[in-house]
Amino acid sequence: MAAAPGSLGLVFCGSGIGISIAANKVQGIRCAVAWCEHVSEYGRRHNHANCLAFGADVQTWVEVERCLNAYLGASEEEGRHALRVQMVQEMDGIR
Repeated sequence: MAAAPGSLGLVFCGSGIGISIAANKVQGIRCAVAWCEHVSEYGRRHNHANCLAFGADVQTWVEVERCLNAYLGASEEEGRHALRVQMVQEMDGIR
């Protein structure tokens, strides 16, 4: 299970895809592949992603930093997005 509520994580592999799949097997993790600033921001806003996956073979450190800043600057939105997150948590056995 993910360490603690409010914890955030970063994971890396060559493309970011394989490690995101692995991270999402961990109860409580909602990992998004962060390939651009927009996806990173909306991963947090709309899906309450608590982990970002990066591709070390396909992204520069500047791109990673931009994605991370967009992610950290975003706030988790409620409404229809919170309902979606609740449904995912229920699938994961978290209430």
